Parts: sequence; structure tokens; C-alpha cells
Amino acid sequence: MLLGIGVAGVMIIVAIGYLWTSRVQGVAGAAADAGMVPPVTHATPVAADAAPAAMVERPDGAPVVVVAPRPTPAPDAAPGDRAPGRLIVSTPEVAWASVFLDGKRIGETPLPAPGYELPAGKHTLKLVCEPEVCPPEGKQKTLAINVPAGSTVEKPVRF
Repeated sequence: MLLGIGVAGVMIIVAIGYLWTSRVQGVAGAAADAGMVPPVTHATPVAADAAPAAMVERPDGAPVVVVAPRPTPAPDAAPGDRAPGRLIVSTPEVAWASVFLDGKRIGETPLPAPGYELPAGKHTLKLVCEPEVCPPEGKQKTLAINVPAGSTVEKPVRF
């Protein structure tokens, strides 16, 4: 019996929600048909560097906001403005090695696709193979790499 009352209560709440939504949409639709803009119920803040926008009207008179596309940075843009690159590192001869990028440990090989995201430009890549993997004393290799903006660099490293 309690289950029946609970189900009936849920059905009543759903019906009220449906009627309320239909009423609100009906008011907004009637306002649009009368040429009035419905009131704004919430606003989204716009960032200072947002793309320019303009308000225009469609042939039926409905208002439309048109946002201009953002300009893409020029190829000679400053390094901070360029798209990041990605790095994929593997060590075909050993099971794994620690990977350091510009002195910071970023993981272990393999660094698989889609790769480790990093700023475009020149970097120092260092791989360290521990003695338990590369007996008897372990091994290291340091490489200078250049990662083009928006590109993926794949480096198989042999010790």
C-alpha cells in the first residue's frame, strides 16, 4: 500500500513539473510571437578577451547574436601563444626507463600515444635505466629535442 502511495506521489510531482514547464514555455513562445523578447533568467559573464559579437535580426524578426571568429595566432607568434606539442618515448631494448623533461620527472617508458603534452620548442630529454633493469650499473641518455607547435614527436631511445 505504501508503495502505491509513493508511486502516485511521484506521478503527481511529474505532472506538476510538466504543466509548469509547458506554461513557462507557452509564455515565452507567446512573447516571441508578439515580437517581445522574453526576460533573461540568467546571465553568463563574458571574458575580457571574448570575441566581438553583434545583435542582428532574422528575416522573421527574431533576434540573433552573431559572434565573430577568434583570430588565429600568426606563425611567428611568441612561444607562449603557440599550440602545445606532444612527446611519445619508447625504449625498445629495455623494459622501462624513467623519463625526465627539462629536469622534471614525467613518467616511465613507454610514454604511449597520444603522448605527453608539452610546450612547443626546445627541450632536454633524459632517460635513466635503473641497475635492476640495465645491469650492472644502470644507464642514462640525454637528448636535445625540438617539438614543433601542434605536432607529435616520437622518440625511440636506444641505450
